[in-house]
Amino acid sequence: MPEDAVPGGVDAMNNTKWALIMSAFAFIPYLLVAWGYTRIADGSVRVFWIALGLLIGARFFFSVIETVGSILAWRLYGRRLAIDRNLAFLRTNNSYWRGTSLRMADLTPLKAAQRPLLADVRRPAPTHSGRSA
Repeated sequence: MPEDAVPGGVDAMNNTKWALIMSAFAFIPYLLVAWGYTRIADGSVRVFWIALGLLIGARFFFSVIETVGSILAWRLYGRRLAIDRNLAFLRTNNSYWRGTSLRMADLTPLKAAQRPLLADVRRPAPTHSGRSA
């Protein structure tokens, strides 16, 4: 297996090449807007580069704001909600929890005081049918 191979049969070079091609296509609108501004303003090459720099700077600024907002939303609310929903799903579909009263309708987010503690959930008594003493 080549060193740059990735699981799934696609090598890293093709992934990098594809990412660069897609980035170039995503960059085209910025070039067109900067060129259009330069034409409207009857500017020089310097005006084009300033306009392009401002567009890319604005895009970067808004990307940072969206990223920070997403991080805060995940930290404050999303992680707890994801854990609660996944735990409820696992409890509903695991034979260990079949004796409990938890249902899929219980997937709504709960306040910390309303959440059942794991110690409160009683494990069903094991049956030893078929085993000799």
